[in-house]
Amino acid sequence: MTSPRKTPATGCLNKLIFLTILILSSGILGWFAGKAWIFLVVGVNEGKNAEVFLETSNESNVSNINNEELQRKNKLRSRCRSLGLNPSLFITLVDEYFSEQYPEKKGHHLSNNSEDYSWQKKWDQTAVYLLDILASLSPEAVQRMGTYTQNDRHHWKQQVNNLHLSSRALYDLVDTRFFQAFPAQKNISFLDKAIGQIWNSMMFDTLQALQSSSIYEKLSFTAVESNVIRREATLKLGEGRTYVLFLEASDRMKFDLKANRDILLSIYSPTGDNNLIENSPQHQWSGILPETGYYEIIIVSHYKKTVNYQFKILVDKSSLPF
Repeated sequence: MTSPRKTPATGCLNKLIFLTILILSSGILGWFAGKAWIFLVVGVNEGKNAEVFLETSNESNVSNINNEELQRKNKLRSRCRSLGLNPSLFITLVDEYFSEQYPEKKGHHLSNNSEDYSWQKKWDQTAVYLLDILASLSPEAVQRMGTYTQNDRHHWKQQVNNLHLSSRALYDLVDTRFFQAFPAQKNISFLDKAIGQIWNSMMFDTLQALQSSSIYEKLSFTAVESNVIRREATLKLGEGRTYVLFLEASDRMKFDLKANRDILLSIYSPTGDNNLIENSPQHQWSGILPETGYYEIIIVSHYKKTVNYQFKILVDKSSLPF
């Protein structure tokens, strides 16, 4: 007995069915991969804040909320939607940050009782603070929140290396912005927490800004001034700029930055093994360069107001002192 032979039509139909199943399976797996992080961190909030924020809210679960509070929650939900932020992730983020600000309320679902009214107001104030920070990010960076992973960070490091910048320079820029907004996160592990997604969003935006040259410049000497480079710019609190310059070992360099003491300077060597200045209020350096390659200059602001800075680089290839 022989097996039945497939006709061309039958073969095409089977292939079509197989491809359809494959595409649907890939889409479903991708959706779960994007959403799974939210539930792995904390899980969906089951308190009243979740009832008001999530799409499942209805009259029965908000009828016992006073008008003032309901108006606050609706404004928050509207802002959350306008940013394209996943509401479940936002609730997790606010709950996490709220618990860190008020540890006595950690794990406690706020109720409609009068004793929780002031705490509900503080929760909403926490949400406003976080929304203000998220509003300073690009729409794409915010909409990707909840999906950032270590693989993204590894990819971003590779991309910044194409600009002759190290991952250390990238981290300097991101950390300055992040810790200005969240100073309590210093010296603790936060990347696996919900707030770590904000740090990743800032890194995403910082890389975009570097690649667009809005906060990055590859310096070079001109025919007019063959050994001098001058630059001037302004920075707001938490902002930074980077420059790279190719220099040779044994070159003599003098670097002079004119700026407020709250402006920190780093000058990293090409390998990172012989850095000249590291995240310091020291604004001058003079000496013989230890390596050949691209030197990284990172300038970041910890000053509360917009501030101007100027710097001058003088390079001499002779062995004579300046």
